[in-house]
Amino acid sequence: MENIVRKILAVLRIAAPLLTVCGVAGLYNASNAGDWTPAIADFLQSMALIGFLPLPVGVYFLVDGLFNLVSARSAVHWPETKGKVVSSGTRQTFWDYGSLWHVPQVIYRYDVGGVPFEGDTIQTARLVFSSASEAAEASTRFPVSAEVTVRYDPERPDRAILDLGDDAARHEIVVSLWALSAPIVLAGLLTRLDLLG
Repeated sequence: MENIVRKILAVLRIAAPLLTVCGVAGLYNASNAGDWTPAIADFLQSMALIGFLPLPVGVYFLVDGLFNLVSARSAVHWPETKGKVVSSGTRQTFWDYGSLWHVPQVIYRYDVGGVPFEGDTIQTARLVFSSASEAAEASTRFPVSAEVTVRYDPERPDRAILDLGDDAARHEIVVSLWALSAPIVLAGLLTRLDLLG
C-alpha cells in the first residue's frame, strides 16, 4: 500500500503544481466573470495575481514533503546492511532567488548481495540548512571511515538512507503551508485596505 501511495505522490509532485497554475489562471478569469460582489471579485483577482508563483511552489513542497514522509515511514521496513563513509563535509547551494543554503554532503559505500553501491542520501528528504554550522553538525554525525548502518529499498537497492528521521520532510510541509497561506492573507489584506481606502 505504501508503494502505491509513493507512486501516486511521485506523479503528483509534477502534476499538482501544473494543475495549480491552471487553477490560478481559472481563478483570475472567474474574478472577472460571474455575479461576484466587487469585494469578492477583487479578493479573487488579488489572490490569483499574488499566488501565481507561491501557490504552485507551495503545492509542490506539500506533495514532495508528503512523498518524503511516506518514504521515511516505508524505510522503517527496509533491510539493513553495513556501509562505510568515504566522504563527509558540506557544500553550498543557491536556491530561491539566489539564497545561499548549506547542505551536508556524506558519501558512503555499501554492498547488497555482493553488488557494490554508493549513496549520498542521509534522510528521505534532502537536508538543507541556512547555517553552515548546522550543516556541519549534520555531516559530523558521519565521519570519514565510520562504519554506518545503511537502509536500502529492496526494490531499488541503489536507493538508500542513513537516518530514519523525517525532519526535512516535515520542514518541507511547513514551508508549503506558508507558501499556500501567504497569497490568501495578502489578498485579504489588499482587499480590506481597498475597501477602507
